[in-house]
Amino acid sequence: MADRNLVKELKRWATEEFYLPPDILPNDSNLKTLCAGTGKSIWKYIIQHVFHQRNVRIMRGNLQWYKVIQDKELVQTKGQSEAAKR
Repeated sequence: MADRNLVKELKRWATEEFYLPPDILPNDSNLKTLCAGTGKSIWKYIIQHVFHQRNVRIMRGNLQWYKVIQDKELVQTKGQSEAAKR
């Protein structure tokens, strides 16, 4: 039998990640059928690794900013260590 938490997680993923209205989603028994057997591992993977295109752009932008911040901190640290040597 399919995991009830997986069905809830699948519904949450569809509504939050892809902004689907809950009323157009299949009912719980149909989702349980999708999540049974080998479908269980497939849907777990999809829920963890598939994101809406807009959210992927946000994630990529955050990673780029993180690199810029790290580079600035590295330059500041080098400058402070050189000043301390003098």
